[in-house]
Amino acid sequence: MKKVLIATNHLQYGDGVCRTLISFANLLSEIEGYEVTISFMLRFDKALLPLFNKNIKIQRAFSIPCFKGWDRLMSCLPGKFLYNKVSKKEKYDIEIGYCWRNPTIAISNSTNKEAKHIIITHGQNPGKEYYVKNDAMLACSTYNMNYFGEMIEHKIPIYRFSNVFDEKSIIEQSNIEPSLKKNKDRFLFITVGRLTIEKGLDRMERAIKRLFDEGYDFDVWHVGEGKDRKLLEDFIQENNLGNRVKLVGSQSNPFNFMKQADCFVCPSLFEGYSTTCVESCILEVPFISTDISGASDIAEESKAGKVFPNTEDGIYEGMKYVLNHPEELKKWKNNLKETSKVFYKENRKKILLEILNKIDTL
Repeated sequence: MKKVLIATNHLQYGDGVCRTLISFANLLSEIEGYEVTISFMLRFDKALLPLFNKNIKIQRAFSIPCFKGWDRLMSCLPGKFLYNKVSKKEKYDIEIGYCWRNPTIAISNSTNKEAKHIIITHGQNPGKEYYVKNDAMLACSTYNMNYFGEMIEHKIPIYRFSNVFDEKSIIEQSNIEPSLKKNKDRFLFITVGRLTIEKGLDRMERAIKRLFDEGYDFDVWHVGEGKDRKLLEDFIQENNLGNRVKLVGSQSNPFNFMKQADCFVCPSLFEGYSTTCVESCILEVPFISTDISGASDIAEESKAGKVFPNTEDGIYEGMKYVLNHPEELKKWKNNLKETSKVFYKENRKKILLEILNKIDTL
């Protein structure tokens, strides 16, 4: 039995890294011969517990409650002290720092010389002095692999391992009767995510206005909620887009909305790895995306999407492309009948085990 320690920051709803951790930890715990412990350092929402496999042990690194500024203060503590807190001085065979800052600092200062040490990254963070102390890194995209490879001068191996998805749950939820139904006579674009500027929705609204002014006829659903909702509402109202563009709010089940779309749009300024693009592929809905980390990987693997420049013009050109090329969209949808399986959990499990076996021989 191989004992695995995963050090992480938060276990809370609304945290994208936490959602990827749940899927990753569950997948790892389903591989025969692996025993998983998660040690969290900051906030914890007990309502998340049912989402973890029952054989996963979850522990709090620090006994004191989290307070504002605690994460910054924690990073000033000695690295070995942080490691002792997350490990509880137990011996593990594999120790993983899941995400930047405190988890990375802790695992990079491990005193367990027998363990293999791995850092899993999702963004483009500094920390070369910590990364190179480990045996390997896992990056979620080719872009991130190249970024970190250059940063650390290829001193340790970096493997690409993208986020894990429970396709059965996604497909099951997509089959639930939706509260809003598509107009079958009109093309439907959809986005899913926070209504915030960094998600690029203000750029997308301007692109939508340009397309309507040119005579294109289609609908748009924005699934999600966020602090910039009022800005979007005002733009939609001022430009008379309300009969075509809907802000449908946050949905506990976005998948029965996504499934109805003709094309998914990711207009973000930046992402670590676009979870929603993969979810659309699993639901056999083609996508277009701005040129963010991971988008090209997803397009290449799915053969059902296209990446455009990360600008308002890029979003405009992307939407216009699929509206003008229905034959291409049909080909993409047909491709997804097979390529969607690339993103299934069993395939990810096989890739992860291959990576762990390679790291074990280092």
